[in-house]
Amino acid sequence: MIRKIFILLSLPFIISLITSCGIYSLKSGSIALEVKSITINNVYNEFGGGPANISQVFTEKLKNFYLQNSRLEIIKSGGDWEIDPKIVGYTISPVAPIGGSTNQSSSFNRLTIRLQVKFTNNLDEKANFDQVFSFFEDYDKDKSLSSIESTIIDQISDRIVQDVYTKTTSNW
Repeated sequence: MIRKIFILLSLPFIISLITSCGIYSLKSGSIALEVKSITINNVYNEFGGGPANISQVFTEKLKNFYLQNSRLEIIKSGGDWEIDPKIVGYTISPVAPIGGSTNQSSSFNRLTIRLQVKFTNNLDEKANFDQVFSFFEDYDKDKSLSSIESTIIDQISDRIVQDVYTKTTSNW
C-alpha cells in the first residue's frame, strides 16, 4: 500500500523531470530551449471565399494554440519563429455519388479549406518551410451551408492549426 502511494506521488515528479530537459515532450514535437518568441501574422484571405470573419477565426486559433501548448511568447514582429499564413482555398464540392449512371446525385457536400503557411525559423533556417495545409468536412447536402458553416469552419480550423503546430515543432 505504501509502495503504491509512493509511486502515485512520484509520477508527476518523474514526468516533469523527463519533459523539462527540452528533449522529450508529451505534446507532439518539441521546441528548442533557445526559441523564446513567435510572431504570428494575421491570416490573409487570398482566396476571398468563406465568411467575412474566417481570417480572424484562423488568426485567433493559431495564437491561442501556441499560447496554450507552448512556452513561446507571442510578439508583434521579429520573433524567433515567424508564421505568415494565408487562406488559399475555400471550396465546396459534391461527394459520395448515389443513384444510377443516368441520375447521379450527391448525398454529401464537402467543404475544404486550404491554408498556406510560410514558416521562418530565424535561429535555424534549415527548418524553414512554405507549405499548404488542407482539411475538409462533409455535410448533408440537404442542409444549407450557412446554417452549419461556423461549426464546420471551427472543426476544420482546429485540425489545420494542430497540423501547423505539429509541423513547426517536429519538422515532419
